[in-house]
Amino acid sequence: MRVVDGDRIEIGPVLRSLLRSYQRLAADLARSGHDVLVDDCILDETMWLDWQDALAGLAVTWVGVDASPDVLAARERDRGDRPIGLTAAQRRAALSFLAGAVLENIGESEDQRVA
Repeated sequence: MRVVDGDRIEIGPVLRSLLRSYQRLAADLARSGHDVLVDDCILDETMWLDWQDALAGLAVTWVGVDASPDVLAARERDRGDRPIGLTAAQRRAALSFLAGAVLENIGESEDQRVA
């Protein structure tokens, strides 16, 4: 996975395969009667469509967690373990697919429960 041109995420074939397996596993657990909570970030349209395919027929509530680009960039710099620009690209991708989702703005919160 890498940030391309500073604004989109490119996912390679091995990661794409792993993501699809993970998505099917989450869906299979739900279909087996388990309550499932997935903490994930939609990285691109293919990932969004793969989730839609895996979750077809299940009741799903999408929740988006957001903060301003400045807050996200500061957190990214402070962490030091992510490529600069990753959070901005993730934010653009995720918000473009989460229309109608419950949105939670974590803003300036220092509360680690929302980090």
